[in-house]
Amino acid sequence: MITETEIERKFNKIIGLGEINNLQSISIFEIDPNYYVIFGKYYIKKKSKANVEVSLINGEVVHSFFSIRNAICWCINDFRGKFLNADRIISLDRGISSEEVQISVHKNLFKKAKTTDDKLIFLAKLNEDKLKRQSMYKELDSYIGESDYWQQKKFRLKTEH
Repeated sequence: MITETEIERKFNKIIGLGEINNLQSISIFEIDPNYYVIFGKYYIKKKSKANVEVSLINGEVVHSFFSIRNAICWCINDFRGKFLNADRIISLDRGISSEEVQISVHKNLFKKAKTTDDKLIFLAKLNEDKLKRQSMYKELDSYIGESDYWQQKKFRLKTEH
């Protein structure tokens, strides 16, 4: 039986350390479904369903996000030096999280409402919350699409050489 150390040593013989470092600087590695290494600079750890923590390799926690997708998008923009985009991603992530809470509250209030007028008010608030969330997701999707395009382009360039 081959040990993990032997496998790693053989792998390093096949692909040089320089190549591994090159690929690491443009890659997203999924260590397990709740843990990622991004560009050899960031760790992403899913703490719970709606709590994803981003930290630097040195262990310093940078931000918490609502989803892994948003966290990865933030890492890509931060890595690229697109700090305004990265800040906007944080803002959108927090807004979506807030709208999720509002949707839950208004659903409960709608269910408990006794009068038709109260039901209509809570239904209107619920629809407004859903429209806000949808708008934020749409904007966030544009950042995610741009980030995905950038990463795919960088990966193609690195692997062509």
